[in-house]
Amino acid sequence: GKGNMSRAEEAMELYHIALFLEFNMLAQGCEDIIVESISLDSVITILKWSSQPYGSKWVYRQALHFLCEEFSHIMTSDVLFELSKDHLLTAIQSDYLQASEQDILKYVIKWGEHQLIKRMADREPNLLSGTAHSVNKRGVKRRDLDIEELKEILSPLLPYIRIEHILPTNSEVLSDTMKRGLISTPPSDMLPTAEGGKANAWLRQKNAGIYVRPRLFSPYVEEAKSVLDEMMVEQTDLVRLRMVRMSNVPDTLYMVNNAVPQCCHMINHQQITGSQAAPPSVVANEIPVPKLSVVKDMIRRLQELRHTDQVQRAYGLNCGEGATVSYEIQIRVLREFGLSDGAAELLQNPHKFFPEERFGDESPVLALRQSGRCRINSTPAVESMFTDLESLANFPPPLPP
Repeated sequence: GKGNMSRAEEAMELYHIALFLEFNMLAQGCEDIIVESISLDSVITILKWSSQPYGSKWVYRQALHFLCEEFSHIMTSDVLFELSKDHLLTAIQSDYLQASEQDILKYVIKWGEHQLIKRMADREPNLLSGTAHSVNKRGVKRRDLDIEELKEILSPLLPYIRIEHILPTNSEVLSDTMKRGLISTPPSDMLPTAEGGKANAWLRQKNAGIYVRPRLFSPYVEEAKSVLDEMMVEQTDLVRLRMVRMSNVPDTLYMVNNAVPQCCHMINHQQITGSQAAPPSVVANEIPVPKLSVVKDMIRRLQELRHTDQVQRAYGLNCGEGATVSYEIQIRVLREFGLSDGAAELLQNPHKFFPEERFGDESPVLALRQSGRCRINSTPAVESMFTDLESLANFPPPLPP
């Protein structure tokens, strides 16, 4: 083997062996090791490996998630310049990128300038490379960069920066970018509307069609929450004031006709209560519940895996680890369908999210036990006891509940 390999690199090599041997549990364990080792130092290596056809799609999604979550730290380090254009493009397209639009614009331009300097270094004659006159030694000033070539490098990236959401509105980064000609048109919210005022790209308005969906940037979310809390307090105070005023109105419910049956009110009340108790729309407080057809496909896939010889042998070991085997199968199904491990409850208790549906998850072992179950205060005949034992002797290892 190779020397000085990190734990993640060893797991990558072992992952390929596990896929070749069709040892799915081992491959899944390798994925867990690789994801646990994602950091600023290893994210580039893991992104490159997982994005290849022989890499793991699930690891790739987790690495992209780390890239978006830690982008504010990545863009201020040298890791930014090691990112490929495809990975950087995928990150800035995400609604969950954790960075302000001003910083995204600033560091995407820095990334483009670094790529242009690398091009200039590759184009210089071999006689100059490594000498004091080379690009790497003497450096390059910003005014020496070819703006047209820089625009060509940044052209796939700049359209996905939501410049309408750059704060403050008089940002020096934005004005400098426009002066250099990297952005040809100003943000739409800076342009006057037909009514003479300025539109707001943060809000979805009926008459203005320039709404741009903002990112779920944590500081913006917390600020929005605080504003909503203040509005709710004001609304609550207003409702209380109205209730005080209404308390002076005399209660005239006794004038209602007593012939109205009492049960009508009870039935309506129960229907309202039942409608309010809607099934949850998210799993683990963060993952939206997929469509019913997707959940049925996931459960069908789960049943297929349960009936494979490898899983049946795992259940047949009788080591008290049946629940662990079931959980590992559920994790595998979630990863195949592009969901995180936190959505395991969706497979463990699908009726919680779709109470009116039947998923066909009755176990044949349970049916056998129910058919052979005796009534209370009854004693089975001696002959039937021995026949039941003979039938159970040849029964395969049980499926999980």
